Amino acid sequence: MVVSAAGTVTDMLTDIWALALLSISAIPVALAMSVVGTAVKVLRNWDHGSDSTYQIQLESRIYLTSALVEFSLVTQMMGVGVMVMGADHFSGILTGAMCATGALTANSWGIPALCIKLGLLFCSLAWVTLHRLDLQAETFPLLKKKYVLYLLMFPVLIIDLGLTSLYLFNLDPDIVTSCCGVIFDQELRDGYNLLGLMELDLLLPGYFIGLVVLMILNLLLINDFRVVICYHKYLSIAVIIGWLVLYIASLVVVTVWVSPYVYAMPHHRCPFDLVQWPYALVGLPLYLFLHVGCGAGLVSGIAMFHDTAQGLFGKTKSIGKIGGYLAVISISGFASLAILVVLKYLLSGGE
Repeated sequence: MVVSAAGTVTDMLTDIWALALLSISAIPVALAMSVVGTAVKVLRNWDHGSDSTYQIQLESRIYLTSALVEFSLVTQMMGVGVMVMGADHFSGILTGAMCATGALTANSWGIPALCIKLGLLFCSLAWVTLHRLDLQAETFPLLKKKYVLYLLMFPVLIIDLGLTSLYLFNLDPDIVTSCCGVIFDQELRDGYNLLGLMELDLLLPGYFIGLVVLMILNLLLINDFRVVICYHKYLSIAVIIGWLVLYIASLVVVTVWVSPYVYAMPHHRCPFDLVQWPYALVGLPLYLFLHVGCGAGLVSGIAMFHDTAQGLFGKTKSIGKIGGYLAVISISGFASLAILVVLKYLLSGGE
């Protein structure tokens, strides 16, 4: 459905992308209502060694509830992509918006909603990873841990639904919004700049040094080098945190360093135009490498952390190794493509 600039707020709410966004945020919350009770019972009363009727009934319920949670969180993981594509669609409706940046900053709820979805993306991936590892053992050693994580995520899922709703309910096609040229400009304009003044001389060396160090740590972790065996748990935690930090840093690098060279416009800094044609030829592979790399790294760290858990000894190592190698290969592809884009522009005569 296409709405003209003279459309109404009601028109926006009936737009197919608005309905998709609301649905993706509402489904996890709706399913959670039937799962939270079981999660609390598991934390309070789960005893795998018991053969009581209550324990048997609880065991029969966790299969269904875990399947519902997994489905709802996989749905939630699609929220980031739908949010970005929806905002890109809204930019053709909102006055002054040139891409998703203008649509997301059309009111004060867009950016917080996107940030919450990014956080839930990795929390959801962590839960699905724990669930899949838990199924490797008959005793379900990670059952309580994954339900603790889910109960912590439950209020965040509600917040996500609230922020998404507020964002959509407050979209007004008659209000003039800003374009990415203003939001991500290298100079502050009235104090309104999402990234502020980023010093590339400090950002880039630190980023690439951190990237190489993280890849080395992940390879050390999955290959059980003797020098790190004694620090296995700590190294796993460092790898998990490292991939999350690298993801955020990579988004900044894409915005302030890579994107201007893709557009061949030194002052055009925007992470969202990269999904528009013809920039998508570079942008989509770039984002694919980034998300696969950081996601696989997170899975690798979680799997290796639980390698010595009761009933899982040795069973999670293969998942950790696959995830680790995939992370290193993908993030190397991301860095290589980013560098190639810059080199191509400079070698073709750009400045």
